Amino acid sequence: MRRPVLTIPQILAWADAFHKSTGHWPKRDSGRIIGSLGETWTAVDMALKNCGRGLHVPGISLAQLLAERRGVRNRMRLPKFTVRQIVAWTIAHYERAGTWPTHTSGAVVEAPGETWFAVDKALRNGRRGLKGGSSLFQLLAEHHHVRLHRRIPAVTIDQILDWADAHFARFKRPPTQTSSLIPGTSGITWGAVNQMLDEGYRGLPGGSSLSLLLDGRYPVRSRHPPPLRISQILRWAKAYFREHRKWPHVKSPGFAGDSGITWGAVHQALRGGYRGLPGGSSLSKLLRKHFKTDKRGARQTGR
Repeated sequence: MRRPVLTIPQILAWADAFHKSTGHWPKRDSGRIIGSLGETWTAVDMALKNCGRGLHVPGISLAQLLAERRGVRNRMRLPKFTVRQIVAWTIAHYERAGTWPTHTSGAVVEAPGETWFAVDKALRNGRRGLKGGSSLFQLLAEHHHVRLHRRIPAVTIDQILDWADAHFARFKRPPTQTSSLIPGTSGITWGAVNQMLDEGYRGLPGGSSLSLLLDGRYPVRSRHPPPLRISQILRWAKAYFREHRKWPHVKSPGFAGDSGITWGAVHQALRGGYRGLPGGSSLSKLLRKHFKTDKRGARQTGR
């Protein structure tokens, strides 16, 4: 059976609807296209690349189309860095913040979409046009004479295990790289610990991860976790709003209430119908329905 002709405006309309519904842009593996007659994003990507199904544009991918027409970052074609460019960003950061940036300083204001962590990793590993073998701290030492002895204190494996034991005692489950801030530290997150173990920051040897370090240290969780209820999720969301003055989303750190369940896991259960839920929903849809939030979860007051 001959597949129907596709057009660029039609593909972009589907992409806009997907973004409006999910808050994300589609990828080639995003599944079926809602509102179409059985189309998938994989089929659209293939048609674009092969100039098939009536498309008469030079062969491009779905990611390239969205980058050109909607300004979506294409992770396969990220712009290259230069040392001069990075040095200019560090100066702008210092003038604005009064401190030199580190790999945990978040977004690079002068380069939308970039982070200091990505810059540091590119300097270390030779990505994005850089030769590698350096780091953000070494660049600061070379170009701004930042003193090496001011490097942040080392972290030991024993410290990490102590933090993990305290986390397990509180939440009855081991931490993961998406868990929240570690109490008693200067703002260290479990994601940062995972990066330290992987890349060898702060005196650690590198080549490991949080999951590898903790493997077998704690009892295995039940394969049959208790069911979830919508009313329960709504209570957790209201408690999160009262504490943070914003609604939770799929990437919110920490757990939903005292459940030991991440907000990402709650979202997946709502979407896929796991743990006794009907499925076909999402965390953002649930909050919009019950708390009248917008697609980004924004609302001034809780109910």
